[in-house]
Amino acid sequence: MSKFRVAVTDSEEALVARIDFGDGHSNHSDRNEAYLANREPIVDLLTSLGERGGLPDHRVRYWTDAEYHHGRRKESREQMFARNGSVPDEEVATSMSAVGSVFTTYHNRLIGLARGELGDEEAHDLKQLFIDSDMSDYLDFFFEPFNEFERRCRDLDCMILMPPHVRSMAGTIKWNFLRSTWRWHPDQTERLRLARLVGWTASELQARFAEQPEDEVWDPYDAKREHERLASQRRRSRAQHRS
Repeated sequence: MSKFRVAVTDSEEALVARIDFGDGHSNHSDRNEAYLANREPIVDLLTSLGERGGLPDHRVRYWTDAEYHHGRRKESREQMFARNGSVPDEEVATSMSAVGSVFTTYHNRLIGLARGELGDEEAHDLKQLFIDSDMSDYLDFFFEPFNEFERRCRDLDCMILMPPHVRSMAGTIKWNFLRSTWRWHPDQTERLRLARLVGWTASELQARFAEQPEDEVWDPYDAKREHERLASQRRRSRAQHRS
């Protein structure tokens, strides 16, 4: 990646030397510690580069020019920053917690379902949750800003800017997605869109299915029909109880 490297002064090189790029960190605690320690040298480095005009024009425009931002709003990333009044990674972390809590909370229930430990009512509620339009909205709400932020980190060749807890949560959602929304969503087009949204490429899915064939299974869930079946079952049960 040396051809993409920005030329730095000796003092800036000293700041670069203080940045922990995460090599060899195998657990969340170490990655998070590195992220926190990097805040000062990264900010000082970017400030120095900005003050002396050391950043290439196209990288500056990535932040200031609306044409470089292919989002739903036609505004630059700088304008989006000013409008929201908060730093991008905090936005990502906030939206991440909304989606992540759903997948994390129900992770053990997904395992229980796979083991046949849930009753019909519990299984219905769980499946309905993961194919509901609200779930698509949740995934859009998290992964659109997450993917945008990740692309920016990669463009700058500086993935250390991505908070470890955000990256970890995105990975958790990505894997749980295959055992829930991917398997049960009745709309093939939408499930494929969501798979790409959460980070599954065609080649990754192919490799995953070769390793875990059960993850390729598509079992579209008819929530309305199952709701009617369970309601009828409850009515029969009440009738038998009264008699």
